[in-house]
Amino acid sequence: MKKKYQTFTFLLAPGTTPGIYEQSIELDRAFHAVTGVTVYETSNGGVSAYKIGLQDDAGHVLHTLTHKKDWLPGENVSLNERYKDLEYAIRGNKLEVQLRTAAVLTLALELDIVFRLEKNADQD
Repeated sequence: MKKKYQTFTFLLAPGTTPGIYEQSIELDRAFHAVTGVTVYETSNGGVSAYKIGLQDDAGHVLHTLTHKKDWLPGENVSLNERYKDLEYAIRGNKLEVQLRTAAVLTLALELDIVFRLEKNADQD
């Protein structure tokens, strides 16, 4: 099995008002499946909480909006355990990353969302 890790940066500017924000990502079509996802918080926007969700561009929910603590791996988590399992076939679809804030951001909110992509070694 060949693996690739594709990173997407989600950025909201200071002063962003409360609401649900979506950004889409196109996954590498040379790979056939997403098998995991994790999130790293680069900047917290000056807020203590927000929610993250994931759906495909057809509106199928892959992960409902949940508190950031459900997504962010702890400092003592091993590399192999940092990824939430996710089984999603890449068919040229885009994924929509959702972020819901409940307060005005006083700083930038920046997240690196890393998708683990896989394909069989004989599928080059």
